[in-house]
Amino acid sequence: MHKSFRKVRWLVDMYVVVLAGLAIAAWAGPGGMPAMSPPDAQSLRYRGFNLEAGTFDPDVLAAAREWGANQVRVRLINQNAAHRDGLTYSQQFDRELTVLADNLEAVRQAGLALVLTFPQMGLRTEEITGDNITKSTTFWDDDANLAMFIDCWKRIATVCKGRDQIIWYDLANEPLDWRDFPKYAHKWPEWAQAIIDEIRKIDPATPIVIEPGPGGLWYGFADFPRLTGDPLIYSFHCYKPQPYTHQGIADIGNTDLEQAYLERQQPWPGTYPATSGGTVFWNRAVLEQDLEPVIEFQRNHPDVPIYVGEFSAVCWAPNAAGYLDDCLHIFEKYGWNWDYHCFRGYYGWSLEVTNDYVEPADVTISPTPTDRAIVVRRFLQRNNPELATRHWQEY
Repeated sequence: MHKSFRKVRWLVDMYVVVLAGLAIAAWAGPGGMPAMSPPDAQSLRYRGFNLEAGTFDPDVLAAAREWGANQVRVRLINQNAAHRDGLTYSQQFDRELTVLADNLEAVRQAGLALVLTFPQMGLRTEEITGDNITKSTTFWDDDANLAMFIDCWKRIATVCKGRDQIIWYDLANEPLDWRDFPKYAHKWPEWAQAIIDEIRKIDPATPIVIEPGPGGLWYGFADFPRLTGDPLIYSFHCYKPQPYTHQGIADIGNTDLEQAYLERQQPWPGTYPATSGGTVFWNRAVLEQDLEPVIEFQRNHPDVPIYVGEFSAVCWAPNAAGYLDDCLHIFEKYGWNWDYHCFRGYYGWSLEVTNDYVEPADVTISPTPTDRAIVVRRFLQRNNPELATRHWQEY
């Protein structure tokens, strides 16, 4: 990149981050992070990472903060830990609740906001078998699962309420009923409202995140109702077009995909299936156009923050850095909060490994920042002018 152009880009980025710094200076504690949750916390901008399920490792939290993140998103119920220790998911949830207060404190000490989320099928994830359609049918047709959701979130809220830190409750990760696809799960608005109502009896203040769906997609924004129980945040995940972002990936257990996309070396920009049928040449403009249901929802409900709970492209996807850059430009254009998926978890999503398709045993940490890391870190630095100044020369 030409040196003079890079200097201009640095000045523009610095202007943005200085304004952001001034906006939070009135309530920020040491290090530029909040000492306690302000009344208008949900109007602030959050940019950060997803962490692996159940991950509250202080070293990982500190590293995320050093990268410039001001928020992390963590899914409860560490399934790997449950399998390792021979526990049911219910027992694993009980175990995690006993240490949740300590983990919340670790996040607070790291100077990070926290999003807590829950698997769609919650404690039933391990019990329901069959193909994707059978699983979703079994789950949504049993109202006992709503009672399970309510009980778990009431217990979570009891631990979290009133703490001097910013926490969001993300009710269900990628809720999906395959019978209703491409619409949102028809029971989800009723269930979500019931969960919100019960949480609010315990915790009237913590922001609650609703993912309309279906799954991590955003089609549901077109007609999903505005629920009550503010403060509320509406959310989606961005992995479109999935043949590009997931090419060759085998780690799809927690996604709404029916099968792995086995073809690799698919380009960005490139020609992929269009939402309306047929194919289209996907680029930033087309992706932004596809996100119109979210944009229209934001126009109609300007008081409701939008949150991109996950977005990514596998490390070996050609020009993944370009895809991430296009996503982040869109998110920033509309003022959306976002968390990259994910930090120091599955290597396919890692910003720190080389851009190669390899077996897990052959994964290599890049000796220099990857092009993907450079893109994400540059946008993260909008959270903190000091970090933007400190790290710019690395790039």
